[in-house]
Amino acid sequence: MNKKVSLVLFLFMCGSFLLSGNERQDLWIKAAAEKNPEIKIQLFEQYKQKYGDNKRDKNIKFLFYNLAQTSFVLKKFEKTIEYGEKTLTFEDLEDHYKVNISLWLANAYNLARKDYDKAYSYAGMVIDFGKSIKEMAEGLQRAEEISKGVDKRYLAPALRIQIRILLAKGLNDNTRREVIEKGIFAYELDPGNEFSKRTVLKESVELAKKNLINEAIAAIEKVVDHEDLTYGESNLLARLYYHRYSKGKADQDKDKAIECYEKAYAKKKRSSMAVKIGQLLSKKDKDKAISYFAEAYILSESDKESDAYKYLQQLWFKDKAKDKTPEEQEAGFKDIINAANIRLGEG
Repeated sequence: MNKKVSLVLFLFMCGSFLLSGNERQDLWIKAAAEKNPEIKIQLFEQYKQKYGDNKRDKNIKFLFYNLAQTSFVLKKFEKTIEYGEKTLTFEDLEDHYKVNISLWLANAYNLARKDYDKAYSYAGMVIDFGKSIKEMAEGLQRAEEISKGVDKRYLAPALRIQIRILLAKGLNDNTRREVIEKGIFAYELDPGNEFSKRTVLKESVELAKKNLINEAIAAIEKVVDHEDLTYGESNLLARLYYHRYSKGKADQDKDKAIECYEKAYAKKKRSSMAVKIGQLLSKKDKDKAISYFAEAYILSESDKESDAYKYLQQLWFKDKAKDKTPEEQEAGFKDIINAANIRLGEG
């Protein structure tokens, strides 16, 4: 082969290599910039098919990372698992990529119902990674901002995955306590997510059914806002405090039961609840008890056979007004009913 031919071949080979390099770069840029996940994954898979065996390509670990991410977005959980676990084989993969991959894998294994143990393990890795990131951020200028971001993006979601897995497997007393503990932790990290609170409330009720009232109350108290209790939360706590009061007769439990019943009643006027509050107040504050019995009587459509009416008469005629004349008793009784109607907006 003469020198002229050799030079031509060399220049041709160089041109082909440069062309290939430019095509590869263009395909990578196009895939990375694509917004449509369906097209994005096609472009990345095309890149994998053409250049995935090139170990010198610095894009390869990011290729599998992007394939895992896009597969997860598309809810292709088998592909998420395949590409995600491949990504984790790269020894030089940075921690912030590892934690994202681990979270996707935890979700994928759980949602695919393929391997709960692996899902739980990957979620555990996310929790460990998240805690490490928070520790490394301590002392930095944006430490608090970083910590909150880690809590909402990694720790709380990973805890919720573990909770779902434990629930799916079925609970005994010990795993129920574990679920409640994780639920409280997740709620503290991300109070805006209702799943954690709902789980703690539900499983605390299950504890209460087994007469583990103290544990149930302690757990619920950690996930509710006492300044803004919902009707359900107020009613639940009221019943639990009343149950504990009925066993131990502690004044503090009675007061808590009254407080929570009153908060529930303020949101939904129920005759039976007004009677319950009246009963609890009948010795402590008779005037207030009479007011609740009067409202209960009206809410029961002025049923003179109702417990509310009987309690009201007993407390008024035979106690508060026992020294008054019959005329005064009747006039006072009408005033009580009229005042209750006004409070209920029916006067």
